[in-house]
Order: sequence, then structure tokens, then C-alpha cells
Amino acid sequence: MIRRPPRSTLFPYTTLFRSRRLASADMDDSDGWEVVRKKSKQNAANNKKNEALLYLEKVAHPANNFGGALSNEFGILNSSKPRKSTVANRTDEDTGKKEKNGCLAQKKPQKKQQSVAKTKPPKNLDDALKKLNTEELRGIVDIVQKRFSCSSNIWLNEVFEYLNDNLNVDISDCLFLGKDPNYPMSAMTKETRKIIVGMIENCDKSVLSDYFEKAIVDMTVQMTKGLEVNGYRILLQAMIHHNPLLVVDNLGKFGNLRNTYQNRQPICETVLWVASIGGTRKFDVGLRVWSTVLLPVVGMTAYAKFVVEIGRAHV
Repeated sequence: MIRRPPRSTLFPYTTLFRSRRLASADMDDSDGWEVVRKKSKQNAANNKKNEALLYLEKVAHPANNFGGALSNEFGILNSSKPRKSTVANRTDEDTGKKEKNGCLAQKKPQKKQQSVAKTKPPKNLDDALKKLNTEELRGIVDIVQKRFSCSSNIWLNEVFEYLNDNLNVDISDCLFLGKDPNYPMSAMTKETRKIIVGMIENCDKSVLSDYFEKAIVDMTVQMTKGLEVNGYRILLQAMIHHNPLLVVDNLGKFGNLRNTYQNRQPICETVLWVASIGGTRKFDVGLRVWSTVLLPVVGMTAYAKFVVEIGRAHV
């Protein structure tokens, strides 16, 4: 077996041996030895450009290089026509797909997204009461009364949820000082007020009494959680306007809630306000409420003004 010599050795002067093409340019006439010079950056860049150009020539004209004959022999270069690039082929295929019956397919105009007008949230309770949808409320009441004709508590729950969802605004004054005695129901439209009052008139009396007792407790619990209870305010006011004796029947409940939440001013004010609604319908009911529920807190600065105003209204 014949062993081939290595292509390169560790001879220290291997840099002196170059190819014939490069050596002919740098060969000295006197001694024939190659002169080794330090190449500059510009020469190195030029050499790289020359090598790149040579490579491109070989690719463009493969018949001129060593493998040209083989490529022609096996039919790689059968046609003299230049081959289209893949990019051109892709563009032709794309245009072919777009062309239909000799004409370019027109792009469909993109539809502009129509800006939906967003309803602004109500600024205060008065604004929220005016924006109540009367037809929507009437539809809710009609559907519930037809489906659950014997369950008045479901009617009340549905109306309460509708009011509480649509009257979700903050209230700074829970006593409504300086407002109309029938506020906030007086700020509602006549149609909306008529729907709520008509529903309460059709409710069973025992169901109305039980729901009232439960509602005043649930209202205070919701306020402890930081939730709005404007739906309870409207519904309880409408129930007391329909039957003021509901307050008299629950004087003990109002007293317990007052004592429990007298150190939490917004909750206690709401309890006192609900209890005082009965006096706007019947004088004797208002007098009993004032002496039983309101008078014990007249010495507290936070509630003194309200208690005095309610007392003057009954004098």
C-alpha cells in the first residue's frame, strides 16, 4: 500500500511556497525566491473580492470550469435559455393565481370598523334615574309575572337587581338633606315609577312584609362590603309608600341596626333615612319613628341635624 505524503508539513518556511499564479507576480528575478511581505488590510479586501468574482464566474458559466463537460454530458445544461430564478417563479405563480379570465382579481376593499358610540356613565344619582330604560324594565316585569305568577318575591328580586345594576353610582349624602321628601323616586320618570308601584300593588301582603324585613338587613350587609345599595333604597321607599305600616312592624329591627352601625356613619344614616320614610305618608307613623328610632341619636353630632329636621317636619 502506497502512503501519500501529507499535504502540509510543519516546516517553518511553508509561507515561502505559493501557487504558480500568485508566485509569478511576486517572484524576484535575481534569485527566484518568493518575497514574503506583510499584507495590508486593503490588499486582503481586494483578494476577497477577486475570489468572490471568480466564484460567481464559475457559477454563471459552469462549462468553462473543470466540471463543465460532465455537467453537459449528463444533461444538466441542456437548454441555452437562462433559467428563471425561484423568486421569479414564485411571483409568476402568485400572479397566475390572481389572474382570472385574463384580468387581475381586484382586492376587496377592507371595511372600516364602525366606531360604536359608548354610553357615558351617569355622573350622579339624578342622571342615573333619568337614564333608566322604561321599556326594558316593563319587559322584565311582564315576563316574571307571567312565568312566576304566584311568587311575588321573585318579582321583587328581579326589579331590585335591575335597579341596583343601573344605579351603580356613589352617593355622598345618604340622608338626602335638602332634597324633596319623596326623593329619589321623585327624580324618576312617571312611566318608570308607575311600573314599580304597579308591581308592588300586585304583590302578596305577607310576601311584601317578609321581603321588607329581609331587605333592610341585606342592605346593611351589602354596605359593609363596600357595595352600592341604590336598588334597595328605591325598592324600600316604594314599599313604604305603598304600606307605611311596614316601618312600624319593624321598629325593633331598625333600633337594633341603628345600635349596631351607629359608629359607621354611612350605614347608620341609610337605616335612619329608610325608617323616616314612613313619616312622609302618615303623621302618626312618623311620630313613632322619630321618638323610637331617631331621638336616641340626637346627641350625636353626625345625626343631630337630620333628627332635628325630621322633628320639625312633624311639628
